[in-house]
Amino acid sequence: MAAKADVHKFFKAYEKIYNEAIAGNADMDDVGKMYSAGFVSGRRQRSWSARMASS
Repeated sequence: MAAKADVHKFFKAYEKIYNEAIAGNADMDDVGKMYSAGFVSGRRQRSWSARMASS
């Protein structure tokens, strides 16, 4: 389980990148760092997760 400080740090970084993006100043390397090699997708019918292949 993530510590409260880690969660707060993540969302502060996300907020910074989001604000830069809407201002048109997003650094795509920073945006990419916000995502992991895996992802989760969900919709009403079903949910699933996948691990993306490493290049």
